[in-house]
Amino acid sequence: MTMRMLPLALLLIPTAGLTADPPSVSSYEECMGLARRQPAAAFEAAVGWSAMGGGEPADHCAAYALNAAGQHVEAARRFEVLAQTMRAEPPVRATVFAQGAQASLLAGDVGRAVGLLDAAIRLDGRNPELYIDRAEAHAARKDYQAALADLDRALSHDPDNVDALVFRASALRMMNDPAGARRDIERALALDPGHPEALLERGILRRLAEDAQGARADWMRILTEAPDSAAARDAQRNLELMDVGGIRR
Repeated sequence: MTMRMLPLALLLIPTAGLTADPPSVSSYEECMGLARRQPAAAFEAAVGWSAMGGGEPADHCAAYALNAAGQHVEAARRFEVLAQTMRAEPPVRATVFAQGAQASLLAGDVGRAVGLLDAAIRLDGRNPELYIDRAEAHAARKDYQAALADLDRALSHDPDNVDALVFRASALRMMNDPAGARRDIERALALDPGHPEALLERGILRRLAEDAQGARADWMRILTEAPDSAAARDAQRNLELMDVGGIRR
């Protein structure tokens, strides 16, 4: 990645709270730790480290920091450029493409996310997580048939992947196959009885089958066992909706 790409990102990155002398870093672990705590400061530190010869680790940290700071479009571009140019084994490059796809999804650019995941899968076609990620992107544009195909591929490589089973259950539900969805969700919960997203999905399936008591039990369990999870927020909303006769799918 060339330095002439930096001015645009410097205009985009939030500067509130930065000092005139941002922290410096000299290792990937140090930079990424800072990016998780203070992404704006980490971006400036990564830029400085890159100028001092930090190379690909510095460039990756800069892209990660931009994404963490909410600058998803620029982060996706940087991840993509790095994945195309870095000198690393194919699985590593595939992971960076997938990170670019995640940033693109956060930016609302689903088509670009799918394209980046296509590139990732060409590099590492036996990685089930990449198929799960691409299924998520397909589902974001309501292409559940494509999502289902990718989840089938993920499970062909890892039959006990709980996330893939949960997502496939959701896709089958959206495709009006509740029986298939129930098979997958019960398999997922047999493998991981406390999986929050699996409990959320089973609660939805139970609610749709007019088993309000079972749905409430699943959603209340999420609130008890994983209260800070995204699934807990959806479970809480579904409990509220159920009390007025609705459901959040």
